[in-house]
Amino acid sequence: VELGKSAYANVCAYYGSRKKSGVKAAKTEEAMAASVKAATRKAAKDVKRIQVVQQIQQIRKPLWFEKFDWFVSSDNYLVISGR
Repeated sequence: VELGKSAYANVCAYYGSRKKSGVKAAKTEEAMAASVKAATRKAAKDVKRIQVVQQIQQIRKPLWFEKFDWFVSSDNYLVISGR
């Protein structure tokens, strides 16, 4: 409350600031809803992508020598050792 202004001017200023804060609150809620919706959509997309990758990895059949210790030498030979 400003003492230099009339009662009407103080009321107008109060209701004007209240109206602005109401508009800001509404915009904030709309932005929050939009961001939650976008995050949900992105999470669902990531889950689908991860499931596809996991399915591809499960389809691959291990080669016969993978149950042993093995490596490929610098001469490009497959070296297999016992367990």
